[in-house]
Amino acid sequence: MSECVFCNIPKKTAEKMLYQDDVCYVVDDINPIERGHRLVISKTHYESMPNAPDEVVSHMFVVAKRFAIKAKEEFGATGTNVGVNNGKDANQIVMHMHIHVLPRYPGMAHRRSHTAFIGIPK
Repeated sequence: MSECVFCNIPKKTAEKMLYQDDVCYVVDDINPIERGHRLVISKTHYESMPNAPDEVVSHMFVVAKRFAIKAKEEFGATGTNVGVNNGKDANQIVMHMHIHVLPRYPGMAHRRSHTAFIGIPK
């Protein structure tokens, strides 16, 4: 198995973490769709959400909720998309459980991305 980039973030870039606890951590997406695009990433390696324990998934969504609220406070977002891509056919790029928190702004053209959950028409 090749090294998982998300498993290595806590070892290599702890200073870039916006939040962390025993279950997960939050970082800015390195290829953001919009200003303030963040990832909530499990500390334990689970390939995707269906492989993670319910307690982990629940906790991570509570953290995602906090960052959705922060997106409005920090960036003036008027909405957010919060979502998970599970598996290659769902456009999951990194095979490690993570949740996207994607701020949305009025009047901005929403860019296409690898994150299918954002609902951009083709």
